[in-house]
This record gives sequence, structure tokens and C-alpha cells, in this order.
Amino acid sequence: MHPSRDYRNYTDWALDVFIKRFPSHPDHSLAVAEAERRREDREQRRGAKDSQPDAGTTHLPGDGIPAWVIVAVIVASIAFGLAALSAFQFFF
Repeated sequence: MHPSRDYRNYTDWALDVFIKRFPSHPDHSLAVAEAERRREDREQRRGAKDSQPDAGTTHLPGDGIPAWVIVAVIVASIAFGLAALSAFQFFF
């Protein structure tokens, strides 16, 4: 391999063009091997990223709180509001 043919320094696009346009080049197999290594690295990074929990997400009500708790909070809020309104009318 010629020193100027360091395929690790090629961009993905340049490496792809080299592989497609020069299939009979002596270094073709090295370029293909580098492209395959990059593809495997991307898949590993994608797999690691997908397996990590996303720290910036907000939890929706159905994620961890049962639906009956949400309904109970809403009903209690309405009942408290009505009680406060009736108390307000009674005193004033």
C-alpha cells in the first residue's frame, strides 16, 4: 500500500467512490475492509446508543403512575375546588 493511500483518513464518501470506481485497484480489498470496519463501528455505536436510557426524556402519566391514581388526583382536585368555592360563598 502506498503511504498516501491511508484509507482511515478518507471520508466515507471518498472511500465509497474509490471502491465503486476502481474495482481492479491493488488496494481495493484494503479499502473494502476499511469500509466494512466503519460500518461495524457505526452499528455498534447505534446499538449502544439505543440500549442507553435517554436521560432527557420526560415521563408521561402512563409510564409509571397507574391510571387510577391520576383519576383520583383529578377528582380530589375538583372536590377541593368545589369545597373551597362553597366555603368562600358561605363566609362572604
